[in-house]
Amino acid sequence: IEILTKDGQKKWLEIHETPVAVNGCTVSIVGAATDITLRRKAEESLRQSEKRMRLIVEASPLPLHLTRPATGEIILANRATCELFGYSPEEILRRSTPDLYADPEHDRPAVLAVLRQQGRVVQRELAMRKSDGTVFPVLLSVEPMEYEGQEATLAVVYDLTERKRAQEALQAESLFRNTIIANAVTVNFTNTLTLANNHKITLASTGAATRLNGSSATATLAGRPSATTLPSIS
Repeated sequence: IEILTKDGQKKWLEIHETPVAVNGCTVSIVGAATDITLRRKAEESLRQSEKRMRLIVEASPLPLHLTRPATGEIILANRATCELFGYSPEEILRRSTPDLYADPEHDRPAVLAVLRQQGRVVQRELAMRKSDGTVFPVLLSVEPMEYEGQEATLAVVYDLTERKRAQEALQAESLFRNTIIANAVTVNFTNTLTLANNHKITLASTGAATRLNGSSATATLAGRPSATTLPSIS
């Protein structure tokens, strides 16, 4: 119960009562009161902390989710996580973390091992799986915490799909440029690129003759990216 002391302070007491019976009739009650104010304050502080955590997770634009590491149960997931994996808020809470991994038998134990050994997981690259079966690359970071009085983990998932595509595009462009530099002889005034193996390609742009061996110049062929129109070069 909550009481008010003489100096105006609020206190919480836990009351224990035991009836005293004589000849089968209760004649008195013996009771004891324990001050549990500090415990109640700690519990309230924990509730407020968990409320703030929930608000932070739900408001974050990053895909965040809370789980129970022992069972893999997903206890909280924000909208960004649902959109990333293709689940509704209700569906994802019926899933567990193994459902999110592309290779749960290998990757999840490896993540938990790093968490035990190092105390956290920082940007571990691995593959995850959407609800429709699509496998995609991510960076996974995991922090241990306590939630609702039990061990939990907070995970953030960063989708690497667009970064990987950009890297592949840059690699393809670099390969094309290196191929042109290694094989090109001249570009003449008629916009014809003559390769060392006698291939001739008409360029989309105009300009003066340019030496390409050792030059950083690039061109677009027939109005399309060069990588899609260049003949096989051997």
